[in-house]
Amino acid sequence: MQKFEEDEKEALTDKRLEEDRIESVESVKKKKKKNKKKKDKRKKHEENEEEEKAVQDSKKKSSVNSEMFIIGTYNLIKMLGSGSFGEIHLAYDTSTRQLRAVKFELAAQKNPQLKHEYNILEQLGKSETGIMPEGVPKVFGYDRVENKCNYMIMDFLGPSLADLFQFRNKLFSLKTVCLVGIQMLQRIEFIHEKGFIHRDIKPENFVVGLNDKSSTVYLIDFGLSKRYKDKNSGQHIPYRENRHLIGTARYASLNAHLGIEQSRRDDIESIGYVLIYFLVGRLPWQSKNDKAKSPAKIMEKKLITPPEILCKKNSKMLYNV
Repeated sequence: MQKFEEDEKEALTDKRLEEDRIESVESVKKKKKKNKKKKDKRKKHEENEEEEKAVQDSKKKSSVNSEMFIIGTYNLIKMLGSGSFGEIHLAYDTSTRQLRAVKFELAAQKNPQLKHEYNILEQLGKSETGIMPEGVPKVFGYDRVENKCNYMIMDFLGPSLADLFQFRNKLFSLKTVCLVGIQMLQRIEFIHEKGFIHRDIKPENFVVGLNDKSSTVYLIDFGLSKRYKDKNSGQHIPYRENRHLIGTARYASLNAHLGIEQSRRDDIESIGYVLIYFLVGRLPWQSKNDKAKSPAKIMEKKLITPPEILCKKNSKMLYNV
């Protein structure tokens, strides 16, 4: 009788343990389900925020009033893009029936660059033969709309290499990289021969032409460019230190990070980084938000990354940011 009671008690204990185990499993399942719902809700909320932001961005109005820009034979059509430099608009020239790009900057801007860029492009476009150099955008004029904004009229060109790279899911073949790289080096060689350095080499500043020029790579955005040698004497600018970083940190040369006066070698080093980016798909110091990452951190990563790691595809170290 005692043994029966003990067996019954043990059976009840086992039953309770099994019930507790089932209850525990059910509790975990409910918890997971609840967490999944929260996660899905949070994800949906984030997606809605992104959609809302995209709608707001699409509705964002230009800071340049379209009524301002019916000047001479040019009619403003739409804004193509904007940034810290100002805005770029598409315009139609009613006299030549050609599309042009118009770059604007507000007259009150702290560090105006448009006149400087126009002067450089004018000098680059000068040729003894009268033939426009290949891969250099042609400018058609510079002026100011009252005291509101400055504008420069130039060639309307195609998408940037950055856009094409994104369109190709960040995958360029070795052949494409070589063909693009040859043209990039030819452009920078021409700029250097004219006595200028670019100082902001990046995928966004190389664009392709349109129609019969669709296979031609153009170098654009000379707002940060400067002469590296005197126009008359041909003397090279002096070596200097403690300079501020000029250009885009992701593609800037080590000397630019270290505060050394930039020269031709820095443009070429930056082109090297761009070509590796096209071939590999990512640079070791790259992050989702480069703007939030300090140039000092990027420089530190550049200093400790050997060439064999920099150029190696799918390396573990490549994604360690």
